[in-house]
Amino acid sequence: MSSCIRLMTKAFLSATGLILAMGAVSDLPASGLETNGIGARGRAMGNAMTAAADDWTAAFYNPAGLAWLESDQAGIVYEYFTGGLGSTASLQNLTLGALPDPSRGDFIDPIGDEPSFFSKKKIDAAVHYAEYGCAWDHGRSGYGLAIYGSGSGTAWRDSMAAGGGDPISARIEFTNGSANIPLAAAVQISDRFSLGGAVTLRYGLLEVDISKERTGNAPYSQRTLQETEALAMSADMGALWRIKDDLNLGVVFRLPYRISKEGTTRIEDTLAGLSLKSDTTVREDYPLRIAAGLAFNPSNRDLLALSITWMNWEDYNRTISYDDPAPGILTGSSGNPSNWENTITAGIGYERKVSELWSGRLGLLYDQAPEPREYRTLIGGLVVDSWKLSAGAGFKLNGTVLNVGYSYTYGPEVDGYVDGAVYSSRLHEVYAGVDWGL
Repeated sequence: MSSCIRLMTKAFLSATGLILAMGAVSDLPASGLETNGIGARGRAMGNAMTAAADDWTAAFYNPAGLAWLESDQAGIVYEYFTGGLGSTASLQNLTLGALPDPSRGDFIDPIGDEPSFFSKKKIDAAVHYAEYGCAWDHGRSGYGLAIYGSGSGTAWRDSMAAGGGDPISARIEFTNGSANIPLAAAVQISDRFSLGGAVTLRYGLLEVDISKERTGNAPYSQRTLQETEALAMSADMGALWRIKDDLNLGVVFRLPYRISKEGTTRIEDTLAGLSLKSDTTVREDYPLRIAAGLAFNPSNRDLLALSITWMNWEDYNRTISYDDPAPGILTGSSGNPSNWENTITAGIGYERKVSELWSGRLGLLYDQAPEPREYRTLIGGLVVDSWKLSAGAGFKLNGTVLNVGYSYTYGPEVDGYVDGAVYSSRLHEVYAGVDWGL
């Protein structure tokens, strides 16, 4: 166990570094700020693991599954993302005197001859990612430990000419993510029913960096930089009912929790001679999320799994407060920042044991975005309902299992908040993992 804990400590440090790089990621995931799943096997099966996870990934999917472990085990996953979010319009300029909202990508136009918004752009991402986990079998009970990242972000740059011919460049970097460590335990209440729970330590990071620079005859620059971070705890409760030898039903309640991120906000504007800095607190209240799933074995070689997750994003709340507020510039706020709506995520997965050594997997996931049209912007990339098609395989040798897979995410075009903005999403994921006995 000690070697596994040392591995997890290194994993946490690596994941913390990962979160700092997550600003390069867009549309991850569509339905808010949390991941839909972990593990190479689960991803290849459309993350439909609420009633099917019986390994270390159960610490995330359904902690009650840990009660049915058959041995101690550990696992590690490497994943590579590429692709991103496309937009036909992006940042919006406002006339002088209007109050901009940087979280929606707004700028004040202090001169008046700049375009109303920046033009067509595609956000590309290439991110390396890792997950780790361990699980221990204790007869009618089991324990698990994992680490994974979650969140969303945007990295975007563009340039164009003002009406007077001066060059203008604009940039956005937005990250709202976390490194998460669930500690889970489960027990068999009867021969067919188990209960489990997980307490998750979360390191959260929220950063917004928006800047615009004009050079030439009328130069100026603007920048808004907000950097906050925090530690928080959350709790999940799960149940798994083995209705028959070939049919499982699983339910997970991801309970509401709060994280209060503290840091600073700075605003610089050379044209207005403005320079502000304030200590900042960003408090986020995450709502209830409920997952339910079925796992069915039509034969001893086949597994069919289904999971549906309801996310109560209407009750998501973000409160921003400043120690040194400035009216119209640094003003506290509270509420659902983009009037998010409740969402559904649904996945279906299939696994076939081709032989004692090989398994093949297929998966399909539908991921609903929470933002209504009138609030869709580039910030965060949470604007496109998406479909994810996955395929993978597992190879078992001497107690070690190698899992590999590929997923393609497609988000059809939708209208955005800025006039003329149309968003679409394309994302490729390649992943490989190794599971072994402890």
